[in-house]
Amino acid sequence: MKVLDLMIFLDGEGNSKMKIFIDTVKVLWKTSKIYFVFTFLLSIGSALPNVLSLIVWQKILDSISNFYFYGAVNYKEIIILIFIHFLLNIIANIIVKINEYIKNIYSLILEKYITNQAIEAVSQMSLAEMESAEFHDIIEKATSESSDKMVGILNKLVEMVQNITLFVGMSGILLSFNFGIYIIIFLSVLPMAIYSQKYFNKIYSIYNKRVEKIRFNNEIKNMIIRSDVFKEIKLFDSILFFKEKINQTMDDIIKEDKKVKGSLNRQGVLFQAVEVLFTYGLKTVIIITGIMDKKSIGVINMNMDSATQLQNATSNIVFIGMSLYEDCLYLSSYERLMEYKDKRIKENYVVNKNTIKNFEIETIRFENVWFKYKEDGDFILKGINLEFCINKSYAIVGYNGGGKSTLIKLILRLYCPQKGKILLNNQEIEKYDINEYWKKISAVFQDFVKYPFTVSENIAIGNIKYINNQAKIKKAARTSNADEFIESLSNKYDEKLTRGWKDSIDISIGQWQRLAIARANIRDGNLVIFDEPSAALDSRTENKILSNVMKSSNGKLSIIITHRFLNIKKVNEIIVLKSGEVEAVGIHKQLLESCHTYKDLYHAQKEMI
Repeated sequence: MKVLDLMIFLDGEGNSKMKIFIDTVKVLWKTSKIYFVFTFLLSIGSALPNVLSLIVWQKILDSISNFYFYGAVNYKEIIILIFIHFLLNIIANIIVKINEYIKNIYSLILEKYITNQAIEAVSQMSLAEMESAEFHDIIEKATSESSDKMVGILNKLVEMVQNITLFVGMSGILLSFNFGIYIIIFLSVLPMAIYSQKYFNKIYSIYNKRVEKIRFNNEIKNMIIRSDVFKEIKLFDSILFFKEKINQTMDDIIKEDKKVKGSLNRQGVLFQAVEVLFTYGLKTVIIITGIMDKKSIGVINMNMDSATQLQNATSNIVFIGMSLYEDCLYLSSYERLMEYKDKRIKENYVVNKNTIKNFEIETIRFENVWFKYKEDGDFILKGINLEFCINKSYAIVGYNGGGKSTLIKLILRLYCPQKGKILLNNQEIEKYDINEYWKKISAVFQDFVKYPFTVSENIAIGNIKYINNQAKIKKAARTSNADEFIESLSNKYDEKLTRGWKDSIDISIGQWQRLAIARANIRDGNLVIFDEPSAALDSRTENKILSNVMKSSNGKLSIIITHRFLNIKKVNEIIVLKSGEVEAVGIHKQLLESCHTYKDLYHAQKEMI
């Protein structure tokens, strides 16, 4: 699926909020059935003591009233009732605490589930999709709010059950009262319900428009505390520039929020005033009706409390419903991302079902291949015709921006060409299982990753099945000349790397590069690709590592991109790229005589040595 198709799919109108709500409940159920059931049972249980407490308190007040009217009091009855009221409060508190504990654990389990789903969704995406700004905005919307919103839905469902239980309980108490009270209660909550929907829609609309601003601000804030960036910021005294960038974004957000939320809050005060007016009208009706019907103080007080709690329960039910609607707005991006994930898994299953799985890489051939990153952009590669064969080593050289790394990305199947064909073993490369293909590749990139793991983990991540195989890890370290500095570390292979974590250290860029090469070596792939693997290495280490690559080319296909010409004389073929086209192919001596670009690059570097 193309990036444009992904954007259309993910930014579409999406599903109804009801479907999102139902799917969210399914996720909550799937995450943990036991916690789901217990949460709701305890929610119902936590509401019942409140209903019973009201009835008990009414009886206490009536016992007190009997003393004033009739001069008789049953102290034993009052003490027992107070003790029952006390027990009901204790029980209610215990249930609340148990419920809080279960919800906290449930929230963590849910967050773990959502994180895994998001990671799985991202794993289905192509590099082209991951490099899209629009896609990053969608990921931000789908992941940053999803955990909190799903936990919010869980809590609100619990509150909904509690309030419905209260509503039923209080209605039972007020059954003998005038039915008109329900009309007053309904009218009292209606204004705030209308206001809430308007408020939630407006706030989500603002959030939706400013996602990229928020993501940009977070990126800058994270950069400031990264050690590799901090040293440059300190040296160039550019912290104020970063501060101004952050403040500029925050000022825009504050200005917008002042305007929008100020207007919404003024409306909210008006709607709330109407609700309070109805509340006092409700209390007035209860008092007057109670006096006219000659009800006891306890009954009037119970009706007052019941009506108030009934109104609160009704208001909460409506508000929770509106709040659930808001949560579903935020979860719409997550919902579409999950649908896209499922769609891609099905597509990949169909595609991979009939692909070739048992194979070795013998030849890779480009036939008139053209490629560009953007549909409206210029072609980066133009009419490429090349063939790479097993048991041979190749070097790709050229000026910066000539298309060298792009060519590698096509070989790696991270991108597909717009024109032409790439053949693997004389068949179109798409006919081969992509995951099996990647398993046969060992690669080192110029923008290699510094993982915040131990030395062993940094190497073993290249072939995760060897994560506990120290022999394999040490062998890979030796082939990249990394064992020399690893043995000098305090904790050797167990040393934690990257500063900013407890008991961790950092190493030089050259040492990091050796780890990246060891990471590629432990994979022991059939296709070996080094994209500027020695930029941070000294000449001796570079010579040793590249010599190892050349020596081990038997049964492998090795491709090296480099600006250095010290070792490429040893490769079988040198490919010269210029402005996205193949200018020449040959060995060092031939190219030095016949290719102007190669000669220019070679002499320019020779002068620098």
